[in-house]
Amino acid sequence: MISGFDNSLSVMRGPLVFSLPIEEKWNKLRDRGLTADWEALGKSAWNYGLLDSSLVSVKEHPIGDVPFAKATPPVTLQAEAIQIANWIAQDGVAGDLPAQPEADAARVERVTLVPYASTKLRVTAFPKLKKQA
Repeated sequence: MISGFDNSLSVMRGPLVFSLPIEEKWNKLRDRGLTADWEALGKSAWNYGLLDSSLVSVKEHPIGDVPFAKATPPVTLQAEAIQIANWIAQDGVAGDLPAQPEADAARVERVTLVPYASTKLRVTAFPKLKKQA
């Protein structure tokens, strides 16, 4: 885990940066000849903070024809996280990291992180939370 801007926490393993994938809903806005304009909306929870030193497990998978395919990432990590009540979307995107994240310590979840290139919608910089004793 590495510290970043605004006291954020990101996860690296070797040269790979890991992200929380967000389920996507794609809406076609308009056709433009041979292409089109699309919007991608998030369908799953994204506003998690990571507990410091929270890496739970590493799973390596066989590398397929497309090494960073969404369906078959080459490696996944599990970490302990808590949803942050006061980290909200602004104008359809994640707002600034809250200076004092509001997290319910009783609601620890395990989240799966994938390599940054394995997902289109993602969170890569998380609020850092301290594990309660």
